[in-house]
Amino acid sequence: MGMALDRLVDRLFGFLTEVKGLAPEQVAECLLRDYRRGGRRDRPASLRPYPEPPPMIRPHQRGSGALPRQRRFLEHPSR
Repeated sequence: MGMALDRLVDRLFGFLTEVKGLAPEQVAECLLRDYRRGGRRDRPASLRPYPEPPPMIRPHQRGSGALPRQRRFLEHPSR
């Protein structure tokens, strides 16, 4: 028998904040970000009092989304 994901998040939030003594704001941000990454749009009860985390800024990966001219420069910076 499994446990619903929102209940699991609520229990994990309680454990991390009450037992481990971690900052509730930081725990809520991390858990909600991970929960959203799974495509969920609802919000577990324990995370409702906390604001939506800011969007993640992903580091630029060399040549990944660069235009051809930029990609050439990134591949050969000495030019």
